[in-house]
Amino acid sequence: MPTDAPQTVALAHRILGPCDGPPLLLLHGLTGEGADWGPVADSLARDWRVYIVDLRGHGASPRALNYSFELMRDDVLALLDSLGLRHVTIIGHSLGAVLAYLAALAEPEAVRILVLEEPRRRSRSPDRFRKPPTPRAPTTGARSARSSGRSTHRTPGSSRACAESRCPPS
Repeated sequence: MPTDAPQTVALAHRILGPCDGPPLLLLHGLTGEGADWGPVADSLARDWRVYIVDLRGHGASPRALNYSFELMRDDVLALLDSLGLRHVTIIGHSLGAVLAYLAALAEPEAVRILVLEEPRRRSRSPDRFRKPPTPRAPTTGARSARSSGRSTHRTPGSSRACAESRCPPS
């Protein structure tokens, strides 16, 4: 049943990949769901800690009466906060790309790299369209050995993501 509250909703998500992998958030397009990333997420999970999200009103995430870009952006930022994620790479497709660049504009320190696939401009007026910030250069250096633990459960709004996915808390 839809809620009438114009606040964030706890987003359903799956977690794949090594616990010590760099965090990567995947945001799907309109009418899609996180499962749409399927083989792409599996491939990325070899080296990344992948968070596959069902956006508000999609997949296993709660339905709502309000679906503004700003509310959906706030859902994504609340998820990052609840998981304790900082300097995350976000890959967004279509609607997910719009939410990714809005999240990066709102909290640039939270986003390390931004990959936008088919973003929709909010306005046709060139003076109203703002370009997302330039992503920071990736860090280099030797990575530690990674565990092969995988988690494919959904943990809507959980702050216990590490414990539930067999990873030690950071």
